[in-house]
Amino acid sequence: MKFKNETGSAAVETALASAFLVLVVSGGLVSSYLAFARVWISRSAYEGVICLATDAAKHECQRQTRERIEQALPVGRLTALKMTKTKTAAVLDLRFELSEAFAIRVRHHQPLPLQPEGARTP
Repeated sequence: MKFKNETGSAAVETALASAFLVLVVSGGLVSSYLAFARVWISRSAYEGVICLATDAAKHECQRQTRERIEQALPVGRLTALKMTKTKTAAVLDLRFELSEAFAIRVRHHQPLPLQPEGARTP
């Protein structure tokens, strides 16, 4: 037996459930993108500082790092990329903004000279 006030309730419940499902899925996608962006930027910064620690030109290392980040992360922009090299260290600082309110900052410091992994210093 149906009452007059029950007509359309299934459509309303479906609309509410669908809106909630879209919200949960989009939240998961944004969280996944943020996690991927953080890992990718950190890895790219590490590779950039290793490039700088070798005999490569500073502008070439900056170009490679910038391209690596921009190609993999279409949402957001690289707003700062600074590389410095001294006799004792290579340092890379970068800032990637996803919005005005959210930015990822990474700083990598690589002591010089480079040591092979697992090598011990005397």
